[in-house]
Amino acid sequence: MEIVLKKMGNGTALVMPPKRKYVLAEMITQCDLKAPMPADLAVWDVAKPVGQEVQW
Repeated sequence: MEIVLKKMGNGTALVMPPKRKYVLAEMITQCDLKAPMPADLAVWDVAKPVGQEVQW
């Protein structure tokens, strides 16, 4: 395992684990496909274009 040391400005150091590399397939398996869409995102589905957006 690789450990990262990060020097701070006040003479201390932080021991940090390496950043994890995520795989799309792993992230998708964590999604609940039956969960309702959040209300703030649902507004985007009914919003009219205001500029040069492309409609699908």
